[in-house]
Amino acid sequence: MTRIKRQAERVTLYQMVIDIVQRFDEAYRAFHGRGSSLGSSLESYLIVAAVLIGESEKRPFSAHKLSTYLGLARATVQRKLDHLERFRAVERVGAKYRLGDICAREAEHVPGMINIVVNAAAKLSKLDKR
Repeated sequence: MTRIKRQAERVTLYQMVIDIVQRFDEAYRAFHGRGSSLGSSLESYLIVAAVLIGESEKRPFSAHKLSTYLGLARATVQRKLDHLERFRAVERVGAKYRLGDICAREAEHVPGMINIVVNAAAKLSKLDKR
């Protein structure tokens, strides 16, 4: 059997990513149709996260800038934005996007996500001292 380089660190990081994606899915599942795949939903979560970043930095993204920033096809980003806009998860202001009221108010998942990152950082810190 092949030894996996930095196995413990990778397990910790990958578990953190999985846990965070699951928290996003729990928090924002309502914005997706029944039977929506996690992969399809993940693109929407990334778009919402990028819109929040742009708005927080007072540099809102256009669909084109979002596609470049996220490395997704512009048509995919636009289709997802249109869907998210129908659910009021994002709001179009001119050519730019900002968080819609629903996503701006939804923050119950944030403390749990912070806890996931803090725990992973503590594990990684111990592993780094080996």
